[in-house]
Amino acid sequence: MRTFTEKVLHYRRGFSLSEIISMPVNILNLPGLNVLDFKETDAEYHIRAEPAAISRLCPHCGRYHDTIKHAQKTLFVRDLPSHGKSVVIHLDAPRLLCKLCNKTFTAAVPEVDIARQMTERLAHWIGRQSLEYTYAEIAKQANVDEKTVRNIFDEYVTGLEKQFKRETPPWLGIDEIKLGRFRAVFTNIHGRALVDMLPDRYSASIVKFLQSLSDKEKITHVAMDMWRPYVVADTNLTHLPGFH
Repeated sequence: MRTFTEKVLHYRRGFSLSEIISMPVNILNLPGLNVLDFKETDAEYHIRAEPAAISRLCPHCGRYHDTIKHAQKTLFVRDLPSHGKSVVIHLDAPRLLCKLCNKTFTAAVPEVDIARQMTERLAHWIGRQSLEYTYAEIAKQANVDEKTVRNIFDEYVTGLEKQFKRETPPWLGIDEIKLGRFRAVFTNIHGRALVDMLPDRYSASIVKFLQSLSDKEKITHVAMDMWRPYVVADTNLTHLPGFH
């Protein structure tokens, strides 16, 4: 059986044994993983670890206690870049056998996204960084595929949209701005703040947005020009007091 150092050399062909040195013991700082060994190359940190605890829930039938250890599998799990280097966790994850449905599966490990083979904090970091940097830049830093970055960002934005609570202002302003194309803009006139901006200014989009507002009865005044889509929006929302 290969030693951990030999596995690292196999994973990163082209590095000699002399190029690999030990790493600080506290580099991971993940309570869900027990660190067993550390190695460093010029470009990467390699950390061998095992789960501090696992979930025995069978993803096939949903049973929890009727599982036994079937085998051991080493996963190469990406983690947050550290000191300008990529981090690879060699995770010894158990394969379990469900006695009820007779199917095998890799045990779920706390703080690890098994499907993506990365830590949950790396996935969150990728999503957050994608708001400011290009997919290519983040993919290079995390040493993952651009498609993975794009998929994580889409999920991250979906999560933000679910958390977002839009406040309906008493005085609502409707206007437009040209950013490549004309986009409808909604503002809180008293609060001097942006409420939202649409990808276009079609009447259907404006009506849909206004209908989506919570507590629409709070609106007492709406300020806008007399561009036709805005007027159409007014006729579709008869509860509004009228535009001024």
